[in-house]
Amino acid sequence: MKRIILGILVLLAFAACKKDDDDKKIELSADSRYTFTVEIQGKWLKETHPTDYPTDTQFGKIVGISHRSENQLFKKGNKAPSWMKSYFESQDTGAFVNYYNDYKDGNRVDAIIVSNGFEADKKKTFEFTTDGKHDKVSLLMQLSPSPDWFISANNINLNPLAIGGYISFLVFPMDAGLFSGKTYTERGNETNENISYKTDSPVNYPNGGVNQFAIITIRFKGAKKI
Repeated sequence: MKRIILGILVLLAFAACKKDDDDKKIELSADSRYTFTVEIQGKWLKETHPTDYPTDTQFGKIVGISHRSENQLFKKGNKAPSWMKSYFESQDTGAFVNYYNDYKDGNRVDAIIVSNGFEADKKKTFEFTTDGKHDKVSLLMQLSPSPDWFISANNINLNPLAIGGYISFLVFPMDAGLFSGKTYTERGNETNENISYKTDSPVNYPNGGVNQFAIITIRFKGAKKI
C-alpha cells in the first residue's frame, strides 16, 4: 500500500512540474538587452504589379520603434500622427525622431530606428537593439513614388524570439490618408482621412485582389544582461 501511495505522489509531483513548464511564458527578460536582425526582401516588380508601374521604384527610409504594446507607430482607422506629413512629403525623419524622443523620455519607447531605403526588387538588412521591457517593434516605409502609401510591420510581438528563431510575414500596402493622389506619381491635395488598407488601383491585381510588396523577417541575434 505504501508503494502505491508513493507512486501516486511521484506521479502528482511529475504532473505539477510538467504543468509549471507548460505554463512558463516565453518572453523577453526585463534585465536584458536583445539584438534583432531585420531583413526586408522587396517584391514590388513590374511583372507582379503591372498596373501603371512607375519608374525608379524603391522603398523609402525605414522608420521604426521598439515599444510597449500601446505605443505602436499608427492604428488603422485613426488619423495619421503628426510626424507622417513631413515624412511622406520629403522623406524627412527629423519630426519622427523628435516625436518619439518624447516617448523615450517617458520610458514608453526604447529603440528609435531610422535606416536608408532601397530599390524595390532588392534586399535590405539592418539591426536594432532593445531592452526586454519594450517587447514590441513597429516598422514603416513609404512606397516611392506614391502620394502617402506605405508598407509596415506594426506592433509585432518579439517575445516568441526570446529563445531564438525568427518570424517572417508578407506585407501589403496602406494609405496614410494625408494626400488624395490616385496614382503612384500624383500627390493630389492634402486630406485628413483615416489610415486604411490600400486595396484599389494601382496596387491591386488587374483581375482583383492585392499583391504583396515585400517579405519582412525579424531574427533573434543575441542577448546580454544589463
